[in-house]
Amino acid sequence: MTPLDSPDPSAEADAALLEHHALRPSYGRLTGVSIGLHAISDGYLLMHVGVGCKNKVTHLLNHDWQQACNLRQGWTEVGDRDLIVGATARVGPYLRAWAQRMDSGFVGAVSVTFLELAGEDIADELVRIDDEMDVPVALIPALGFDGDEFDGYAAVCHAVLQRLPWGTRPVKPRQVSLLGYWFDRYEGDHQGNLLQLSRLVKGLGLELGPTVLGGTSYKELEGAVQSGVLVGMPHLRPVRKKLRRLWRKVGREPVYTGLPMGIAGTSRWVRTVGRAAGVDPQRVEALIQLRERRALAPVKMMRSRWQGRRVAVFGEVPLAAGLCTMLTELGFTVGLVGLRGTSLGGEAELRAALQHNEVALVDDCVVRSSPSLDRIRTDLQAQLDGPGLDGAIGSATELNLMGGLSRPAAADPARPGPFRLELGFPCREYHALMQAPFLGYGGVATLAQRLVAPPRLWDAGRARDPRAS
Repeated sequence: MTPLDSPDPSAEADAALLEHHALRPSYGRLTGVSIGLHAISDGYLLMHVGVGCKNKVTHLLNHDWQQACNLRQGWTEVGDRDLIVGATARVGPYLRAWAQRMDSGFVGAVSVTFLELAGEDIADELVRIDDEMDVPVALIPALGFDGDEFDGYAAVCHAVLQRLPWGTRPVKPRQVSLLGYWFDRYEGDHQGNLLQLSRLVKGLGLELGPTVLGGTSYKELEGAVQSGVLVGMPHLRPVRKKLRRLWRKVGREPVYTGLPMGIAGTSRWVRTVGRAAGVDPQRVEALIQLRERRALAPVKMMRSRWQGRRVAVFGEVPLAAGLCTMLTELGFTVGLVGLRGTSLGGEAELRAALQHNEVALVDDCVVRSSPSLDRIRTDLQAQLDGPGLDGAIGSATELNLMGGLSRPAAADPARPGPFRLELGFPCREYHALMQAPFLGYGGVATLAQRLVAPPRLWDAGRARDPRAS
């Protein structure tokens, strides 16, 4: 290599700096708070923000076709005059009027950075309002300069858990409540997920109680305090330390699990829940063996067809780990992983979760922690040009970047382009009109069905019927 061929250190430093500041597919805390309040069927979100600072809810509206999230959101719309004379006085009238009008069971309020910097004491105002109103009112941190959507969602779970009537003893020792379940829409995927988990719990001789959060009313969530078994889901990770004080106070402690996704991930989840509930280990293993056989039966014919096909996976650590586990079990090779956000961990947490599932990534797998949109597109093209890319699974945000990929010159024209399969938040084109889980043993068969004939980036180069144009 000549000096002229040597990499330019300054150029590499500039690229690294640009990558640090580049746009990413993850959203901010406010989006997570919006999703969290949306996951409470009678929740209401009041945004104490300036004119023009409204949360852009289009992505959540497009993601959930079953319920419109903006019907249970409002804005105080602080103007210049309010900022000068004091804007906090606007919160009370707005909150009381809309909470009553919407018959709300739980109200979450957020502020904005410039109001906090102006010294507005919204926290004290909301404490006073909370004392006066019949429904819980919580200030949820959602400032825009740090955190991601998973921070915001976990903050809603934290606010809810703090306000549940934990003085009640767990009078239902065989009831299980999930804490921190990620519920982003009222469609068939989450309906199917919760039904899958309910059946697994029932197979252990237990009963699934209220899920925080699971699309039910706040009043129904109060029943979680009666559950003898509390299961902390991985999306609760950002607030686990904050919750320690609550658990010490009420004398309870949840058992924390990974995401029950894929054969290995689901079986590990069943063992953890069974052990926490004191279920006979023989019964646990019998249930696992039965359900594993049933899950593998419908996909056996496809495993040889999928063997060695390379795919890219995008999602937060729990979802990415579940997808890598499931795809490996189905015969795929994961060649690229893009981890969304930072609050749920990075590459180390991904590999630890996969190790627990006894799954390992191939040596040449590229793992990116919180990659930018530009990096994702570059990595996808590099996979396509190099070892090959047969498909990608992720949210609409990541898959949208595939539109600019070019077919390698040496590619077989008879081979179809990489598939695109939407999963995660947000989905733009995929909507579940009926139960279509991605968790539990049933989620394996459902995802396999979606993988049989997913949409492709380009066709296989076959001659088209001119009458079709």
